[in-house]
Amino acid sequence: MYVTPKYLSTCVKDITGKGTLDLITDYVMLEAKAQLKNTSKTVSEISSDLNFANPSFFCKYFRNNAGMSPERYREN
Repeated sequence: MYVTPKYLSTCVKDITGKGTLDLITDYVMLEAKAQLKNTSKTVSEISSDLNFANPSFFCKYFRNNAGMSPERYREN
């Protein structure tokens, strides 16, 4: 693409109004929520699918972004 990461991030923010990290977080959370609601995969399997280092980190990440644990989200 021949553009710097900083320039690409600036373009993304100008177009979407969101920073790159926010867009990535939105996508990861969307995928995590979809898998929790629509599959019978364990939280461990979902964390692996989404390339988290371990299920504990995935649970912390999910809780910080959704305000509840993955298990509780699945129950609701």
